Amino acid sequence: MGRAGGAAPPIPADRLLVLGADGHRRCAGAYARLVPPGSAVTSFGHLWGSFPTATAFDAAAAAVLLQSGQMPAPPPGPSHPETWRVPAFGEPLPTAGIGLLRVSAGGEYALTLMSKA
Repeated sequence: MGRAGGAAPPIPADRLLVLGADGHRRCAGAYARLVPPGSAVTSFGHLWGSFPTATAFDAAAAAVLLQSGQMPAPPPGPSHPETWRVPAFGEPLPTAGIGLLRVSAGGEYALTLMSKA
């Protein structure tokens, strides 16, 4: 946990990052500052929207992905191909696992790392 304006979190490059990007303009820029270029990213915010416990839904979806071992379908809408990589559906999940990253409107972030063990 930390603040988006402070030191960047130690986000491993070898994980799929599930961003808690839910469309809030105050949060969008923080993801661009925190997520390393070239990272594999996806988001599920388009499925359940924005509310305080949405990260629990992200974690449940990540657990299903870990079981399947495959990347999810890409989220609809624009992506950031110049910065991040949106994996193709069915592509193998990185062996290191998944990272959940959520940024609040106040600039705080939470990073949770999950792996199949």
